[in-house]
Amino acid sequence: MDGRSALFQGDLYSRMIIAVDFDNTLAVTDHSNNLVPVTEVVEFCKQHLECGDTLILWTCRWGKALEEAINWCKEQGIVFDYINGEHPDTIDVYGKQRKVFADIYLDDSNMLLTDLKT
Repeated sequence: MDGRSALFQGDLYSRMIIAVDFDNTLAVTDHSNNLVPVTEVVEFCKQHLECGDTLILWTCRWGKALEEAINWCKEQGIVFDYINGEHPDTIDVYGKQRKVFADIYLDDSNMLLTDLKT
């Protein structure tokens, strides 16, 4: 297995689901609407979209701030498959959950398990 979910069969089996946070992950934000792209993450998302992977924008933004983030992403060439929601096939398997299922979660608050010191 190459890190892709064993959940799916057929066409979806070869695709990853990637959940991406917006603030300070896709764009460096300073609460003044100055958005600076995090180039590596923007390019990563675009490459995975081209490969047919599923991208979910997973953010705490809502209302006008969410719409601004979605529009900013479109300007960068990223159109997410889902916004703060799950892939329907994961709902079929697991039921509706509070946390979206993904093979990869990109978030500025991430901590690797290998970084934990006991």
